[in-house]
Amino acid sequence: MNEEPLDFSLAREAASLAEMETLREVLAKVLPSSDRYSLTDVAVECARAVRAAYRELEKVDD
Repeated sequence: MNEEPLDFSLAREAASLAEMETLREVLAKVLPSSDRYSLTDVAVECARAVRAAYRELEKVDD
């Protein structure tokens, strides 16, 4: 049998979105915020950037 490999990218993306939402909720409870910026949003964007960097590294390894 010559089956195509399963593509789990959509499942990973859904898990990623759920993780980011959970991260946002937790950070909103522990980080201060002001009218100028939200440390929660900054932290979530940093987490997204790190995750994207790891995804790019995984592509290089393949």
